[in-house]
Amino acid sequence: HRMQWFTLDGKPVKIVTEELRDPCHFDQRETDILIPDLNGRVTIFDKDNKLVAHLGDNPDPAKRRNHGVKQEELVPGEFVTPHGAIWDRAGNIYVTEWLPYGRVTKLRRVS
Repeated sequence: HRMQWFTLDGKPVKIVTEELRDPCHFDQRETDILIPDLNGRVTIFDKDNKLVAHLGDNPDPAKRRNHGVKQEELVPGEFVTPHGAIWDRAGNIYVTEWLPYGRVTKLRRVS
């Protein structure tokens, strides 16, 4: 339930625990970090590790980190088990979810 930074020889540098549930991956674009969170949302931090946004935060705790959610129960714009996320060159975000039938969501940049 945290992000950790280490030196190349393995010495701890920093730990961030605020605003994270269960991060599993990250992608960096300029000074922002994109973090898919297996507990039903995607988080963006700025260069100072301050919250920019939580995207697709699932309001139903029973559907977060639940691989058994049926495909017909998915709601557009709400994540269940985001496992990977990446920005493209235009600033759009692609999110893959860890579900038996798979799910890829494109979040289109609007500004």
